[in-house]
Amino acid sequence: MKLRLLLFFSLGFFALALAADWPQWRGPQRDGISKETGLLQQWPKGGPKLVWQVKDIGFGYSTPAVVGDHLYLVSNKGSDNEFVHALSAKDGKQVWSTRLGRVGPNQKVNYPGARSTPTVDGDVLYALGSDGDLACVERENGKVRWKKSLRKDFGGQPGAWAYSESPLIDGDVLVCTPGGEKATMVALNKKNGAVLWKSPFPEADEAGYASVIIVDAAGVKQYVQFLEKGLAGVDAKTGKLLWRYSRTAKGSPANIPTPVAHGNLVYSAAGRTGGAAVKLQSKGDTITAEEVYFSRNLPNSIGGAVVVNGHLYGTNNSGLVCAEFATGKVKWQAESGGAGSVCYAEGRLYVHGENGDVALVEATPAAYHEKGRFTLPDQPKRGKSKAWAYPVVANGRLYIRDLDVLWCYDVKDEKGGKTGQTTLRILLPTKGARVLIDGKSAGDRKGTERQIVAPSLAKGKKVYEVTTTWRTNNYTKFYRTQKVAPKPGGTVVVDLRKQDPDNPDHIEIRFVPTPDDVVARMCKLGNVAKDDIVYDLGCGDGRIVITAVADFKAKKGVGVDLDPDRIKESVASAKEHKVTDRVEFRVGDVLKIKDLSSASVVMLYMGEDVNLRLRPILQKTLKPGSRIVSHAFSMGDWKPDKVETFEGEDGDEYVIYLWTIPKPKKE
Repeated sequence: MKLRLLLFFSLGFFALALAADWPQWRGPQRDGISKETGLLQQWPKGGPKLVWQVKDIGFGYSTPAVVGDHLYLVSNKGSDNEFVHALSAKDGKQVWSTRLGRVGPNQKVNYPGARSTPTVDGDVLYALGSDGDLACVERENGKVRWKKSLRKDFGGQPGAWAYSESPLIDGDVLVCTPGGEKATMVALNKKNGAVLWKSPFPEADEAGYASVIIVDAAGVKQYVQFLEKGLAGVDAKTGKLLWRYSRTAKGSPANIPTPVAHGNLVYSAAGRTGGAAVKLQSKGDTITAEEVYFSRNLPNSIGGAVVVNGHLYGTNNSGLVCAEFATGKVKWQAESGGAGSVCYAEGRLYVHGENGDVALVEATPAAYHEKGRFTLPDQPKRGKSKAWAYPVVANGRLYIRDLDVLWCYDVKDEKGGKTGQTTLRILLPTKGARVLIDGKSAGDRKGTERQIVAPSLAKGKKVYEVTTTWRTNNYTKFYRTQKVAPKPGGTVVVDLRKQDPDNPDHIEIRFVPTPDDVVARMCKLGNVAKDDIVYDLGCGDGRIVITAVADFKAKKGVGVDLDPDRIKESVASAKEHKVTDRVEFRVGDVLKIKDLSSASVVMLYMGEDVNLRLRPILQKTLKPGSRIVSHAFSMGDWKPDKVETFEGEDGDEYVIYLWTIPKPKKE
């Protein structure tokens, strides 16, 4: 039954300027992008202030993971001791160190050394040594909780320059790439290292040197990796190989850059081939990767690429390149600086050149605008290697590693934010969402990221109220609001993409009564009988509950609705049908119900979004054999036991779904 419903969810109080951790390879989302704000937009001559520099931290190409007051690195001293260690962000001094194993063998050009970046997750981190030693380590003291060997436990086959991957944590799952014919990719339980699935590729690729990313495309959540023989996507649930693309790997001795994804496009590149994007599309039961573009002029160096506002930024041998991500059309090419690695924060690209220079460049497709450059002091002797480690921006600091040296620079804008207007960078859940600032419409409805100059605060107000509204269907409207502290002259990020479990979010559902003949079909599908207790969540005018007890002789009916006027209407209707002794109507928020164990049949007509929020409590508390009937809306990937499509008495087509709670499986 459709109803007018105001549901309370969650939302966070956003206090900014924003400092941001860098908990894993290529940052929070593995895309090379920091959410940091309040940073220098132009560097002084000679570069930003050097906070500290430490030498002899251990050899390696690993970039730091930065969380709170600590940095985490993988390094080695000699060929027998590769280790993960914690350093103080204050001064770079070592806090603890834990050995992982030996340095992995290099079978060609000799660049032995630690490569992987630790992945920090809560009170632990996950580190992979170049010889395939994977460990879960406590952040506080470096104590090992569990350990695996990709080579011994999974028959792993690393590339010629040993393992370089940084482990991916996705919820309770750890994903990595042993390589080889037995488990080309593998998913483990992050808590104990138990195997969840193995994915042996027919090509039995060696591991390569990139790291896995999460891609939601073509209707399937996937793990995408760039291996020895090309790009590949596997089903995140099962590890099933879904698709492959090999052009960027052909002729390449080392596939190093981690793929970049945006929407249905995935970009990969290698130095001796070029860069290419493929579009992932569902065709029947398969997913295809169709090449959209390929060019040798696109970003293809070891230092990876980022996507910012629909444009791809990265380097080739000439220097920094900007191209349209959707088409591959080059917007500009810097003719100096050479190859380097990149990351992005607050409108700026940070480029660590392979020659040891560091540059700050405006991220704009208009032209190459450099905003500062300096040369790192006291660089190590590299021999044949180059400055390959990626830059990291976290908590107001820029961290650069080069072999056994680590630099920390202060890139906060201490003078900014004193005068001028506040710019709001608003991240939205859908492209067509509306934005309101203090109740007034702001900006257009284009894109999931919008930059808006906020108006002056009203007298007496200390924060902005930023609200987004959007519809998921004709009945359901979402409202999400955050309170944001102003930052005159600066930029504040307002992330409205996800709900926060601590503060209210609102859903308004328009009341649309279910036709009486559809109500009867729902009761029949749910096999309502004399011993049943029927709940209607979002009961509106009470007609489903009343029909269940009056016409189908159910033992009892219970209706719940947030609108008191609808409950009064339901009670009056029950009196009219003379069933008040067998029905109960309650004013309440259906999403706050914690226990439905007394129900044997539950009726729904509130939208798939609400169904998905109710699903956990339905599955957890309903007894085996209980039935759930939903008008018009399914429950995501929970497959119904039966679906009925029929023409109603009004000539419209209707769909109703049935699920039955199964009996527990015997051990």
